[in-house]
Amino acid sequence: MNERNAVTPAGLLIREPRESEFPACRILLPEACAQPAGRLFRLVFESTGSSIVAALSYFEDSRGITGVRLHVVKKRRRSGIGSGVIQHLLDEAQRQAKQRVLVDADLKNEPDAEAFLTKRGFRLIGRLTSVHGPIVGRGAKRDEFQARLRGAAELPASSRMTSLADAPVDQIAQLYADHIANTPMMPGMERTLRADQYPESVVVMIGEKVIGFILARAETECVRVPALAVLPEYRGKGLAIRMIAAMEDKLGENIKRGEFEFTDSAIFTAKIAAAFGHEVARIGARFERSI
Repeated sequence: MNERNAVTPAGLLIREPRESEFPACRILLPEACAQPAGRLFRLVFESTGSSIVAALSYFEDSRGITGVRLHVVKKRRRSGIGSGVIQHLLDEAQRQAKQRVLVDADLKNEPDAEAFLTKRGFRLIGRLTSVHGPIVGRGAKRDEFQARLRGAAELPASSRMTSLADAPVDQIAQLYADHIANTPMMPGMERTLRADQYPESVVVMIGEKVIGFILARAETECVRVPALAVLPEYRGKGLAIRMIAAMEDKLGENIKRGEFEFTDSAIFTAKIAAAFGHEVARIGARFERSI
């Protein structure tokens, strides 16, 4: 939306926040404010402009209004404010001859978001689930983890585990593109594959062929795992368990917990997370409506 102030048919005033009002944006939209680069921010008032009833953030590109995050003040929900803001976005997209509006939501912490958006013509195009829990090889279920590890299928004698930096870049990139990067871009999802960003990563190879990898990066007391990929013909053989064990062997004693992220297609990662007691922290979802 190029204009900085607008009054909607629903009687809402939407405008750019003044400098003194940015603390309100940080309170209502903490995730958006944590990574503000390129984002536009708006505050929503009733037509009198006396009190903030919602906050809005989004990106604009040549095709549409994207990355929309909307927060309505709790005591003002179910009063048409959210609907008014969404309709305003749709009207603006149409006015600017854009093709789509993309809205992001956290279905874990915003359970009503899916019903709200689908009722207004949006469709769910992807989910990225984030789970966290103890390092499985050191936690309460370490005996179960070791039992699964012992039960994993043996790999051929020609197989080996290596670091991301020592693996064939072209094969890693292809596997990543085929099984991860072709999913709809989700909030928080990483698409880059710089080896220096993931020193705790593990790659499994048979001969000169990459058959799976786990991206991992230790951050303070947590190891973050934004991607785990295995070639389809090697799934169900315990390869993911083997990679997790090898990755955990690289971790220092100060790393106490792990955070895994996976899309809806990564069924095996979801099963591992559930089996070892990891709890869902966030379900990032993206909804699209064509104009």
